[in-house]
Amino acid sequence: MTLKEKFDIISCKDCDMPYCDIKCTILSDTELDRIEKIADEFAIGFAEWLIEKEREYPNRIIRGKQLLEIYKKEKGL
Repeated sequence: MTLKEKFDIISCKDCDMPYCDIKCTILSDTELDRIEKIADEFAIGFAEWLIEKEREYPNRIIRGKQLLEIYKKEKGL
């Protein structure tokens, strides 16, 4: 499944929540493109940050989610 497909799923177009007062909208192709671009930029920034940290701390072992949380904290995300 592509990022666009995953984001389109969360767009609420198939909302089946009872008593939902939020009017669900379908994301346009332009909106999906913008969201995909943001996700791509985030992924590239995270990958570049990982490479930099591996050079700074070659013997340090930190795993996935912990690395992501450190990255987001350092970047203010």
